Amino acid sequence: MRVGFPGGPRLEWYDRNPVKQDIVAASTTVGPHTLTSRASYTTPTGKKAFIECVFCQVVRITAASALGNARFYTRFRGSNNVVLLLFNNTVSAEVHEGFSQCATLNPGDTAELLTADDSTGGTVTYFGVLTATEFDA
Repeated sequence: MRVGFPGGPRLEWYDRNPVKQDIVAASTTVGPHTLTSRASYTTPTGKKAFIECVFCQVVRITAASALGNARFYTRFRGSNNVVLLLFNNTVSAEVHEGFSQCATLNPGDTAELLTADDSTGGTVTYFGVLTATEFDA
């Protein structure tokens, strides 16, 4: 007689039909704007997703007349997390950051890449990548 999971122990997440998903947000020469979604991902029914890494970059392209914060956000399950903050009016000023092993999303959970800029005038370029591995829940 066997006790436990029929057919043996439950497989680790990385052995349960993994599928890689890359979510990319690239917005060039963007002027001031309120919080705006650039890319999003929703975990499918019957799956979970492990967020392996997030990379974000903000670059000042043209100077603003009145400097404000240019921001890059990530949002997992509806909670905002500030990833990057650029408060520099120098042309070509840049901030970038990468994070790994950020979160595990359940079926129906979302991950989103968002930007905002409080400046008056000027432009900024945003680039972000979120890499996830989907697997059977």
